[in-house]
Amino acid sequence: MPTQALTVSIPTPCQEDWTAMTPHSQGRYCQSCQKTVVDFTTMTDAEVVHWLGKQKGETCGRFKNKQLERELMPTPISQNKWTWKAAALGVLVWISAKDTHAKEKPPTSTFQQTHLSSDIPSPNQPNEYFSSDSTLILKGQILDSLSKKPLSGVSIVLKGTTIGAPTDMEGNFTLEIPQHVSGENSVVVLSYLGYRALEKSTKAFTGQTKTIFLHEDPDAEISTGIVVTGVNYKWYSPRGLYYRIRNLFH
Repeated sequence: MPTQALTVSIPTPCQEDWTAMTPHSQGRYCQSCQKTVVDFTTMTDAEVVHWLGKQKGETCGRFKNKQLERELMPTPISQNKWTWKAAALGVLVWISAKDTHAKEKPPTSTFQQTHLSSDIPSPNQPNEYFSSDSTLILKGQILDSLSKKPLSGVSIVLKGTTIGAPTDMEGNFTLEIPQHVSGENSVVVLSYLGYRALEKSTKAFTGQTKTIFLHEDPDAEISTGIVVTGVNYKWYSPRGLYYRIRNLFH
C-alpha cells in the first residue's frame, strides 16, 4: 500500500503586507489579489496535507519557509512511529511462534512506587494558596509598529504560567490574573508569528487600555503566495519491509 506525501512550494512569493490584509476566519483577505490567504503557519504537517488535499483549484497561502520544499506526511510522525513498531512487533511474534522448542525466560518487571507530596490544599484544609480576594485585570490593544494596524491572534501569557489570552480582530485583549499568581515582579510575554516577542511588567498596565506596538522580526522566514503542490508515493517491497523490521529491533 502506498504512503502519500505532499510537497509544497511557492515559486513567486507575494509582496503584499500581511498586516494590511483584512482578518478572515481562515487567514486574511487580500484586496489586491481579491483572494483569501490561508494561514498555514500554525498547522501541523498532517493538517496542511489534509487541508490542501480537499481543495479544488488554486490556493493562496502563508507558510513558514521550513514547511516548504520538503515532504509533508499525512499523519503525525509520532503516530506513524508507534504504529509501525506495533505492526513490526506483531510480525516478529508471528515468525518466532514457528519455533515451538524455543525456551524463553519470562521477563521480570520491577517498579518503584513513589509517594508524592502536594502543596495544593484539600477542600477540608485552609486554602492559603488560592486566595480569590481580587483579580488583576490587564487590558490592551496591540498594533503593528509600522502600519499602526491591529494585530489579531497575538498571544499574551503570564510568564512562567499557562494563564493567557489572545487578541481579537481589533487587536484588543483582556487578561485576568488571580491574585495568588500575580507577584510584584510579574511579567507578561506578547508573541506573534513574524514579530519580535515582547515582555511587559504587569505594573505597566494602570487600569486603562494600554496601546502596545510589536515590531516585525527581520529574521522571520515567512512566504506568501500561490501554492504549488506535488504528490509523492512511496512503495515498500516485502524485502524492504523485512529489513526495516529487522533493523528496527537491532
